[in-house]
This record gives sequence, structure tokens and C-alpha cells, in this order.
Amino acid sequence: MTLSARAGLLFFAFCFTAGAILGPIRVTALEPSIGATAAVAIEAPIMLALMVLAARAVLSRQRCANPVAVGLIGLALKRAYPSMPTVVAAMTRGICKGQAGEPASSPGLDQR
Repeated sequence: MTLSARAGLLFFAFCFTAGAILGPIRVTALEPSIGATAAVAIEAPIMLALMVLAARAVLSRQRCANPVAVGLIGLALKRAYPSMPTVVAAMTRGICKGQAGEPASSPGLDQR
């Protein structure tokens, strides 16, 4: 794995962890009292500051890493996370489970 790829994974891990911590705080503590839009408006600059700190920390430790590659790797991973259910469903041809974990019947199979 290249230095830039490792740095990109580390950058993603920092940012994803920050979002995983701040998201539930926003939803449970802020949204009920001030609304969703205001809660996001409060969270966004905090996330931006944390992303800047994460980028500075990663690039200071990995001085030879390409900053553009680090950012692109981080972006790709952030985009892969929400799209993964769609990708997996497409790869498994939409195989679903029926009731109580039983396999769903396929249209082309005999029903008993």
C-alpha cells in the first residue's frame, strides 16, 4: 500500500469517527430543541474544523504523501459507505430474506 493510500485511509478514519460521534449528539441533543436545520448548521463548522485538524495531522505525519491523493482516497471511501447496500444488492442480484430469515421465493422456482 502506498504512503498516500495509508494516509487517505487514516484521514477517512479520523473524519468518519468524528461524524459517528457528532451525528448522534446532533440528533439526540440538538435536533429536538432547535430543529434539524439549525442542528446541522451548528455541527457543520465543527466537522469542518475537525477535518482540517485531521488533514493537518495526517499530512504532518506522512510528509511525502500526495495531498490530492489523500483527499481523493478519503472522498472515495466516504462515497463508498452510503452506496455499499446498493452495490451489494446489485452483486447478489437483489436476493432478499423472507419472513423470519427464510429465503424469499424466486419467481422462477416451484412453490410447494
